[in-house]
Amino acid sequence: MKRVTRMAAVVMAAGAAVLGSSLFAAPSAEAAVCIARPTTDTTIVDGPDACRSVADMSSGAAAFSAGGVAVADAAGRGTGLGVGVAGGVGAAEVRDGTLVAVAVGPASVSIGSVTEPLFGVVASGPSGQALVTDDQAECAGTGVAVAWNVATGAACAHDGFHTWAVPGRS
Repeated sequence: MKRVTRMAAVVMAAGAAVLGSSLFAAPSAEAAVCIARPTTDTTIVDGPDACRSVADMSSGAAAFSAGGVAVADAAGRGTGLGVGVAGGVGAAEVRDGTLVAVAVGPASVSIGSVTEPLFGVVASGPSGQALVTDDQAECAGTGVAVAWNVATGAACAHDGFHTWAVPGRS
């Protein structure tokens, strides 16, 4: 188990470093910010920016869009963050945990949907696609992508050519 955890940490660190370099290349634009405090649903569509955040009475969600689409939906004491920048689509749906979904660049898609407690992250750079659920992490595309569900151990990283994956426990 320690080997799998270390491998997942290395995969995530490498992916985060590559994706982080993409963040600095994103153009600056006016952003749409949707914050959902408990029992609220917030939606903004403004030109190229669109965001929506929804939270039940025990949760909080936020979505940030700068030239992209971002969605966050949280329930059951969950916390969700969705970020879509420069053509990216980031969506987080969480129940009883914390999930962050970040998509930066054209044709990047990051989608997460988890009900396991703890923490999950899914991120993609230009032309990368990433998905994380309770029992799987999938990374693909011609760009960078990373996904990790801490509760189940499912993780992956993709550099545009190669994919590294750690299966989650069932």
